[in-house]
Amino acid sequence: MPGNFVGESILLATDPAGRVHLAADEFKPMGTKTGAAFVHQLDGAWKREVIAVNGGLSTPVVDLEFDQDGTVYAWIDNTPDDGFSLVTRATDGTWTPTAVESIGDNWQRFTLDANSVPVALGYTGVFGPWKLRALTGGVATFLGDTTSTSTPHLYPTTRSPVFGLDVTTPPYAVGLQDHEALAVVWPSGDAYTQVELPGTALYANLCSLPPYPDCDPGPCHETSIGVYNSEFALARTQDGALWLAAMLTHIDEVYTYAEKCYQGDCECVSKLGSDDTYGQLALFRVDPEAPTPTTVLTLTTPVIDHRAASSGSYHIGRTIDMRAHGSELAIGLRLYGPYVRLLRLDTAQL
Repeated sequence: MPGNFVGESILLATDPAGRVHLAADEFKPMGTKTGAAFVHQLDGAWKREVIAVNGGLSTPVVDLEFDQDGTVYAWIDNTPDDGFSLVTRATDGTWTPTAVESIGDNWQRFTLDANSVPVALGYTGVFGPWKLRALTGGVATFLGDTTSTSTPHLYPTTRSPVFGLDVTTPPYAVGLQDHEALAVVWPSGDAYTQVELPGTALYANLCSLPPYPDCDPGPCHETSIGVYNSEFALARTQDGALWLAAMLTHIDEVYTYAEKCYQGDCECVSKLGSDDTYGQLALFRVDPEAPTPTTVLTLTTPVIDHRAASSGSYHIGRTIDMRAHGSELAIGLRLYGPYVRLLRLDTAQL
C-alpha cells in the first residue's frame, strides 16, 4: 500500500459502496512532513494522493468522512496559525480546499450530519471546567453538560450515514465521558438531550500509596470497576438507533507496601501480589424517540491494552472503535497480549 504513515494516526472511512479508504499525515525519514495523503483503491490498485501540504510542517488529518453522493470530506489542521481547512474530493477525482470555521478553544472535531451538512465541535475553556459546543450552518449551540474531569476526554461522534437513514433526527450525536457516567448527547432544538448510561463511571483507584513514614504494609485489595479514559465508541445504524460500546475494566488486584530508601531518601512503594483483572464489553442502545438506554449485550474479555492509548492532539491510539453500515456493527478491540478482536453484529437480530 502506498504512503508512509509510521507513527501517525490513520483515519478510516467507508464510501457508499462500503469500500475502505484512509488518510493520514505522511512521515518521511529525518522527520520531514510531506503533507496529508489519501489512499484508496482505483481500478484494482491502491493509489496515493497528496491532499494538503503545510510548508514542510505537520499536517494532521482531524476527521475523514464520505457523504451519500461519494464526496470525500477531509478536515486538516493547518498549524501553526492558519486554522482548519476542509478538502473535498468529488467523484471525478478533483480536490478542492476551502477554509472552514471551527468552534471552541481546543479538542476540535468535525463530522457530517444526517443530511451531509458539516458540523464543527470543540470544547470551551483552557483549564476547565469543559463545555462542548457545536457549530452547524453558522449557528452555535452548547452540547452536553459541563465536564468536570481534569482534562477534556476525547469524544466520538456519529459518522456520516453514507448508507442512508430511515430517520434523520437527531442530525448527529456525540459520546461524552464524565466522572459519574458515559452519556450520549444530541441537539434538540436550541438545547440538547443527554442520556447517561448506567454503570459506566470513570475508573478510579481505591488503593493508594500510604504516605511516608506511615508505610502500612497492607494488603490492599483493589476491586474498582469503571471505564478508562476514552475507552468507548459510538455509531448509528440505518434505523436511527444510537449504539455505544464501552469497555468496563473489573480490577481485582492485591497490593502490599514496603519502605524503600536510596541515599537517605525513603518512600513507600507498592508490590502487586495477585491480579485477576478482566474486561467486559458492554453494548448500549439508545432510541432517540424513547431515550431510555438498553444494555443489549455484555461480553467478558481480557483487559484492554491501555499501553496502546498513547496521547495525541485529536486521535489517541484507539483501543476500541466501532462502525455501522446498514443494520450491522463492527467493533474492534485492542486487548492485552497484545491481540485484536473484531466483532460483527447484525443489530436486526438483537
